[in-house]
Amino acid sequence: MAKKCYIGVGSLAHLAKKAYIGVDGVAQKIKKGYIGVGGIAKLFFGAFKPKYAGELEELNSTKGTTAAATTGNYAIFAGGVFSGSGNRTSAVESYDKNFVHTVSPALPATIANLSGGQIGGYALFAGGKADMYNDRKSVYVYDDSLTQTEAEGLENPHNNNPPSACNDSYAAFAGGHNRSGMSWRAVNFYNKSLVKSLADLNVTQSAAAGNCVGPYILFAGGIHTEKNSSGDYVDSRVYTAEAFDAALTHYNLPKVNTYTYTPAAVEGYAIFLPSVSVSAQVPEIYDRSLSKLASTGIKCPVNQKAVTLGDYALIVGDGTSNLMYSYNQSLTLEQQESFVYKRKPAGMTTVGDAAILAGGWEKGAKVEAYKLD
Repeated sequence: MAKKCYIGVGSLAHLAKKAYIGVDGVAQKIKKGYIGVGGIAKLFFGAFKPKYAGELEELNSTKGTTAAATTGNYAIFAGGVFSGSGNRTSAVESYDKNFVHTVSPALPATIANLSGGQIGGYALFAGGKADMYNDRKSVYVYDDSLTQTEAEGLENPHNNNPPSACNDSYAAFAGGHNRSGMSWRAVNFYNKSLVKSLADLNVTQSAAAGNCVGPYILFAGGIHTEKNSSGDYVDSRVYTAEAFDAALTHYNLPKVNTYTYTPAAVEGYAIFLPSVSVSAQVPEIYDRSLSKLASTGIKCPVNQKAVTLGDYALIVGDGTSNLMYSYNQSLTLEQQESFVYKRKPAGMTTVGDAAILAGGWEKGAKVEAYKLD
């Protein structure tokens, strides 16, 4: 059972979700806290677990391929494609920590296949396509007041979900491709002041999976596209894994076993979940030292979405079931309480102590939440 600890801030009691203690000059996270009551140790802090929190107010329209990111106070869902018509939308909708639904300032254009990221209280939406012939370099930014601005654009135009990853130092958008199939090497790093820096992947590629562990941002797998002697674009699969630290130093990691993944993360581990059916659907995991762990031998669903919520990585399957899974910090895979709708979730992000799923092709206006309790 979850135990709760409150601290007074400005005469108001605030629930403490994380606590730390100094050990040899290093801040160590407290996973469970006990206090003596009548000579018996009683748990007073910790053991928060994700619980299904129910359906929220629906989106204003049914849509798929909407992008998701958080400012910290708002879970934001931007752009996408209207289910049925195939028309793109500029709509942006948000949910706060109390699950209140708000229509936010719209994108300047109707855009689908954006990628979402977050850094320093900002939600970023990058790339995508405004129509069949209009790839985007723009990066739109929302702050904690839901004010929209624009950051410096990506180095290259992107047609379809440039791979993204975020940690405490950067929101990064890597590789990707344009409508012709040309792929890129550039990684665009945005810091807490939204200043852009650049680095390069080993090869031009799209469809990589971005992840993070400790101070590192990782990219793994992907598709490399180049022209052959006949002038045709030809794809080949990429099995490399790469990392960048806060100084943008580049590291080559042990390779992955397939080419397309969904990223999931818990403290101390970057988890790559195969997002295509392979003979052994097991996660590939890197720790804080960038070492690759031995296979866990646990199968996982394919075509997932995943977010980090508290001490858990929450994983939604591919639309053929309504199951929710999780990894904890011991890398134990558990099945959580099921959500209601079978769908490929178009957007999934966190706000406060909750994870919110919104949109999707099958149930494009439905919104559901899980909350730490």
